Amino acid sequence: MTSPERADRLLTRAGILSGALSCVLAAAALGVALAVVAARGRPNLDGLFNDFYDYWAAGRLLARGASPYDPNLMSHALTSAGVHSVVGGAYSYPLLLAELARPLAALPPGLAAAVFTAGSLGALWLGVALLLSPLRRATPAQLIGLATAAALFAPVVGTLYFGQVNLYLLPLLALAARGVRPGAAIATTTAVKLYPGATALAFVTRGRGGVRPLLLTIAAALGLAVLPNAIAGVWPARGGMLAMLGPDPFWSNQSINGLLSRLPLPGVQVTAAMVGVCVLLGGVVAALVVSRRDRSWAGAFALLLCYGVVAAPKNSLWNFVPLLVALVQWWSAGRREVRAAWLVGLSWALVSLQGVVDAARALRDGQPVAAGALASVGLLGALLLLGMLAHQLVTAPPAVRDVDRQRGLAA
Repeated sequence: MTSPERADRLLTRAGILSGALSCVLAAAALGVALAVVAARGRPNLDGLFNDFYDYWAAGRLLARGASPYDPNLMSHALTSAGVHSVVGGAYSYPLLLAELARPLAALPPGLAAAVFTAGSLGALWLGVALLLSPLRRATPAQLIGLATAAALFAPVVGTLYFGQVNLYLLPLLALAARGVRPGAAIATTTAVKLYPGATALAFVTRGRGGVRPLLLTIAAALGLAVLPNAIAGVWPARGGMLAMLGPDPFWSNQSINGLLSRLPLPGVQVTAAMVGVCVLLGGVVAALVVSRRDRSWAGAFALLLCYGVVAAPKNSLWNFVPLLVALVQWWSAGRREVRAAWLVGLSWALVSLQGVVDAARALRDGQPVAAGALASVGLLGALLLLGMLAHQLVTAPPAVRDVDRQRGLAA
């Protein structure tokens, strides 16, 4: 089945130019961030390319036949190369990403990080171009505003600075949101970050025809996530996944267990509360999508993706990059453009404010500058967006399925 979104041209000239603007502005924002940190005289530039060096070291260990899930081996690989991880510890992803990082692991770490960052900027260009190309009725000023907002979104700048993989996933998520090979896109992104797997439920919007692609997507995601580990014979330590559900005091994390860990709630079991909140919220979202399965694929996909971001345990602010897909969906489907723009701006501002809060904490040598709620203002912005998307899905008119459209033309 072909969704209405696929009827649009994949890329338009306006979309490509908008993506280029985002790329240039994001590169400039990264340059400003580097200049500010360097001017403060911080050692190691405060974790510059921190996350990428974990991918790099994992790829190097795999090339040597060693396990990247061994924290001692990871630490030795980083130290011997003259780099380090701020948080430290073992590699914490399915092995697919480490396998893909092998070519970069053959390069010196600094050069590899530069190549990776250039690729991230290119992925941002493509992702924004794919997201904005369908907006044929948008004015040039609106496209410039959206492209600028995407470039200066705090998770985007943070992803570039810390060397996260999020921007490489953005084009795949944009394609999936538009209904272009969604099964392959969902399976691939899920094998890297896991939480995009929640979007597979959007196949219910395709009626009985969605059952087969739903099952194939789940099987492909499991295969991509497990097969590389099985082939290499390398597995994470037992209990690693369960540890993700525990208390999370790390300053940049915008997860539900992060919020609960920072609130003054004596006697509350963070793990139990976090699991309960996520299960309850997930049940509401799933029930809403199933009950409104006659709505558009894009609306259901955006809602489920936003939930996946919100519910991911120990999730850093940089992993909020996929919210760009949800923000554009809300704005593009909004029937009142001024209201849609205001709400999108508020959600964007709350998430981006987290970057300012975190920077202020760093300026004061890690001392808190706000209460626990302010320390999770990014999560509050994501929850606001989740509510906006849920309301939009409820109030949207039923989507016209391709089968129904073809029957109407035949009649």
